Amino acid sequence: MKKILTIVFLFVAIGMGFAQAPPNDECVNAINIPLPLPYSSAGLGFTNVNATPSTPLTVPTGPAVPNWISPGVIQRDVWFEFTTPAGANLDIILDITANCPNTFVKYALYKGNCSILITQGQGPGLFATGVGPGTGTVSTPILGLDPGTQYFLRIDNGILPAGVPGNAPGCPFVIDINPYCAPVNMANGSSNFCNDA
Repeated sequence: MKKILTIVFLFVAIGMGFAQAPPNDECVNAINIPLPLPYSSAGLGFTNVNATPSTPLTVPTGPAVPNWISPGVIQRDVWFEFTTPAGANLDIILDITANCPNTFVKYALYKGNCSILITQGQGPGLFATGVGPGTGTVSTPILGLDPGTQYFLRIDNGILPAGVPGNAPGCPFVIDINPYCAPVNMANGSSNFCNDA
C-alpha cells in the first residue's frame, strides 16, 4: 500500500511541476525590465505557458480597457514592469516576437500600481493591441512616456478568432525595447535619427 501511495504522490508532484505557472503570473510579481535602453530578453526564456488569469484588477472602464480582457475568457497573461528615467518624456519601440501556432500575441501597457492600473493611450489610439498570426513580431511605437514613472506591460496570447480551433497553452516570446527613431526626410533620401541623439 505504501508503494502505491508513493507512486501516486510522485505522479501528482510531476504533474504539478509541469503545470506550474510562470513566476510573473500576477501583477505584484512583475519581472523588472532594466533601463536604460536598448533592452532585449533574448535568452531569458520568457513565456506565458501555463499562465493563469490575473487576480481581478482595478482598471478604469471605458474604451481604454483592452477588448480581449472580458469576464469568462481564458487569459494566459504575464506581467513586466519598468520605470522610465527622470528628465524628459521617453519615446520607444516595443517589439514582442513569438513563434507558436494558435497564439495571437496581445499586450497592454499601464501606469500606476497593481492596486489601480491606467491603460495608456495617445490621442484616439491605445497602447493595447492584439495582432495575429501567432508567428512573427508585433511592433509598436509608444511615444511620450512620462519621466520617472512606473509602467506595467501585460502580455497575453488572448482569445483566438472565431473559427480557429483550440487555444494555445501559451508561448515563449522575446521582448525588445529600443529608443524610437523618428524618420527624417532629406533632399537626397531619408534617414532615421533617434529623437534623443
